[in-house]
Amino acid sequence: MFDRVRESHYWPPRWPIRWKLTAVSAGLTFAILVFFGLALGQYTASQLRQNFADETKREAEELAQVIENEGVLTPGAPGVALEELLDRRPDGADLTLIANGQRFAHPDSAFLGPLDSASVTRFGTFQVASAEVA
Repeated sequence: MFDRVRESHYWPPRWPIRWKLTAVSAGLTFAILVFFGLALGQYTASQLRQNFADETKREAEELAQVIENEGVLTPGAPGVALEELLDRRPDGADLTLIANGQRFAHPDSAFLGPLDSASVTRFGTFQVASAEVA
């Protein structure tokens, strides 16, 4: 009977077992940290998108309340004129009103696609929220 020494093709041939265990441990730790970082990044991005969508919807509802309270869409009612309201839009916001099938928008406004009051949608680079005015 004779002994045959087999060399590994995956490790440097003269590494002590301590170094090999250290390398495996470091590799596993690195893999776990990368996985955890990716999962945390996805969760954080999802939360930021959801918070932005909620804020967009809340702003649309607040604006609908202002329009309703100030009688903007009621002909001859005292209060803010529609043109003045369209000019008061917040930075980064695009305001479009649709009343009786007619579209009212600031001249610089982009077409925001079909409006759905049930959810916040994306249209191009815009996040669109709509709210009904009674």
